[in-house]
Amino acid sequence: MRVIHVTDYGSPHAGAFVPMLRTAMARIRACGWKPLATFPARARTRSREWLPEFEAEHGNEVLVAPDVSRRQLGRWLAEVVASDPGPTILHSHMTAYDLAVAGLARRRRDIRAIWHFHTVLNDDLRAQVRNRLRFALASRYVERMLCAGPGLVEAICARGAPRDKVLHFPAGLDVSRFPGGIEADERASARAALGVPSDAVALLHFSRDWQVKGGDLFLEAFRLLSDRDGLVALMLRGGDDARAEVTRHRLDDRALVLEDVSDIRLLYAASDLMMATSRGEGEPLAVLEALASGLGVVATDIPGHSAFIDGPPALSIAPLAPKGIAKTAAALLDRDPELARREGAISHEWVKTERGLEAWGDRLIALYEDVSRDWGAAAR
Repeated sequence: MRVIHVTDYGSPHAGAFVPMLRTAMARIRACGWKPLATFPARARTRSREWLPEFEAEHGNEVLVAPDVSRRQLGRWLAEVVASDPGPTILHSHMTAYDLAVAGLARRRRDIRAIWHFHTVLNDDLRAQVRNRLRFALASRYVERMLCAGPGLVEAICARGAPRDKVLHFPAGLDVSRFPGGIEADERASARAALGVPSDAVALLHFSRDWQVKGGDLFLEAFRLLSDRDGLVALMLRGGDDARAEVTRHRLDDRALVLEDVSDIRLLYAASDLMMATSRGEGEPLAVLEALASGLGVVATDIPGHSAFIDGPPALSIAPLAPKGIAKTAAALLDRDPELARREGAISHEWVKTERGLEAWGDRLIALYEDVSRDWGAAAR
């Protein structure tokens, strides 16, 4: 059996996706199956940080798609599949190939299609109409629709997806990149690198997509906490929206908008608390990364966050409002340092055990075995 991960991933950084894909390739190979991963043409120029190493590691198990139209990409994928006939699972990521893999599954009985959703759905009216058509019609040829967060499950079902095919499938985290508590020397080095005062109390926010990530909620909560000495905001990838709001709130001397920090661990090491103030989430991997780094985390009461409510002790769920966020943040900041250290260590182990790559790989292989079960010996 072949398992082809058909992706539209062309990010400059490996992020959480590439380690998961590495895990998938290794586990597929260990089962005696044949793995293959495809990437978009733009990865050649945008993904130089990780793609050459990935290709060197996996050789002819990696293909980069040609720079052609979406319809031509569908033909290219059909040629890739036809080049090695036999039972095949097509696992598509980031939606670009969803219709193509469903079409191949419709035409060939030895193909099973899986769609994998990693981020929140577009609320644009045209996108909603396209979603309804795709989820209601094309999904009949799809075995599973995997959703990174519980909120995505509800959103996809609300747009017509058959509930019995939709599955909450949390992402796995490479915990080795976030090895527990942050020692004083690492914190001092990180703060020096980012220009954060050594005696600051730094609150971290991931600000890309200002409205969805609740950048306004973060800044308002930050203002409510601003009577604390040395409070500093670290805002990653907020762009012009973040800078404009920082200036409007007259916080230019207390808020740093950071656009390009490739070493995410540096941010966690420089921070005292992460504030995840999102209004919607697919899979809140940054929350898991912060917890694995031993940080306390304030997260808004949305499905993507509240799924962790009975999990790590360093995570506190707050109402989706500035006052509630600020109150929850204050309680975490005021913890006894030894208690904060213990809770951070417990949270790191929780992430490793419950959401690490090994556990994710186990779930993935079990899914493939379930999807291919009716192939019997032909799939082995």
